Amino acid sequence: MNKESATEGVALVGFGSSRPYNREAMLFCLDGLKKAGYKNTYYAFIGRESPSIPEMVESARKNGIQKLVVVPFLMSTGEMSLKYIPQKLGIDGFYGEHVSSLPGNIKVKYIRPIGESPAINEIYDDLIKHTPAGKGKKALMLITHGSKVGYRYGLMDSVKKGLGHMGYRDIYTASIEFEDPPIEECAEQMVKDGIRHIIAVPLLLASGIHHKEDIPVALGLKEGMTKGTARIWDRDIRIDITPPVGKHPKMKEIISDIMENA
Repeated sequence: MNKESATEGVALVGFGSSRPYNREAMLFCLDGLKKAGYKNTYYAFIGRESPSIPEMVESARKNGIQKLVVVPFLMSTGEMSLKYIPQKLGIDGFYGEHVSSLPGNIKVKYIRPIGESPAINEIYDDLIKHTPAGKGKKALMLITHGSKVGYRYGLMDSVKKGLGHMGYRDIYTASIEFEDPPIEECAEQMVKDGIRHIIAVPLLLASGIHHKEDIPVALGLKEGMTKGTARIWDRDIRIDITPPVGKHPKMKEIISDIMENA
């Protein structure tokens, strides 16, 4: 897209939450786009927060925008990106070029979720490398939210493969809910396999209940903890939980690169 065009804009669309973390991460990335020279930037939420997607589209239309590049601020393809966002954008179909049925009939280029960019593996690599060394054999536990319809496997496989190419060998996978194995079961298996230092890598864009509460507790830590020692399978295990990727400095580069190729 032409970032200096007065009639083209870019929009990030997130899930929406009663907590501020997702909004903060989205605005962080939008700030990167503005600093990269993108003149018209917008954001919206699927639910719970304002502006809504129709409100965002109407605002863009009133500002003279004729074409909007929309990026789901999500980790992977799923019901949100394949069903709810297209419905609220007034478009038929999924990723690609469309004309919105909302007032003004602006053109919409709908692209894949930001979390599916292969470049995000570089952020995971950086976060892992900055984890303090522990005693004993260490391994990674990649953690996704989980999905009732199984969409998380594409994301998990992509990240696992990408980190494998970077030289990581001991990589386990787990889900917060809906899918197997759960975090607790995965941690026990890791300890049985001789792992004494678990580096938990949540595949999340923003912090929130999952990162601050669900994951630490499932790993035997207290709520709010991101590191410590947990008793798992009668062993003292070093636990480190990396932060979500949404506010990592490289995210600004990634979203700019996505727009350059949109």
